[in-house]
Amino acid sequence: MQRILITSREIVRTNCPTNTGGLASIFGKPISWYIGDRAVIAENKLPAVAFDGEEMGNEFITFHAYQKDWQFSILGYTQMDEGDDAAVMLYRLTTMIERIFRQHTKMWVFEPCFFCGADFLNPTHLMTHSALSSYATTIDTEWQQRWNVTHTAQGGGVTPTPPTLNDPEKYAAAYYRFFESGTIVSPTPITFTRHGHSFTTSDQDLLAEYRNTYIQPVRFLSFVKTDNISYGFVAKLNNQYLRGSQIKVSAKEIDPIHIFGPNNVTTY
Repeated sequence: MQRILITSREIVRTNCPTNTGGLASIFGKPISWYIGDRAVIAENKLPAVAFDGEEMGNEFITFHAYQKDWQFSILGYTQMDEGDDAAVMLYRLTTMIERIFRQHTKMWVFEPCFFCGADFLNPTHLMTHSALSSYATTIDTEWQQRWNVTHTAQGGGVTPTPPTLNDPEKYAAAYYRFFESGTIVSPTPITFTRHGHSFTTSDQDLLAEYRNTYIQPVRFLSFVKTDNISYGFVAKLNNQYLRGSQIKVSAKEIDPIHIFGPNNVTTY
């Protein structure tokens, strides 16, 4: 959930208008950004936007995969001396967030890169790693083959041309394929940040850590959509009017299953 919230926050933050200082803002006032921390209200760091997890549902859809249903909220807070001013700012802030987020109906979610430790959001980053090139070529070939098998025209007609699989998506799929079975031949030291702390390890050790702790370094969310929006009101806080909104967001993820027991269990 944490990486989903971080990715969602950056999608909204980087698409917001900015003030003269270059900060994401509403009516020229810089916005504070939080993950799950609603203490922002008491600290009076408003206007603010917080991203908070709600729940994750599991549905068994095939022997080879679960479907995960993620639900989280985007919370907006404003506070002004006049109640009408606080409401207007809140409505504008909420509409802006909803309009930005509705443009991202699918979303890549990444952990820090196990090749270099970079904390990245866009799959174009993966195109800088040559170790993925051969995997990307294989992904493209398989894409063409599957298309030809499933779109063969009846009566000897011409098979329609498959849609182009763009390079960032090929490399994201190649990254997952490498994670599943690849090995870094010449491990090198890397430094990465996790929960605000810096760690130094090797790229191979970070890859092994992801595998051993069942962390998926790349995931794909589809059907990302905003659901209902609600508004709240608190009469006064420090002689100012506080208003809040909640945008409910849901998304789906297919979580593949590659190992079946008990054939993978050794004796003791």
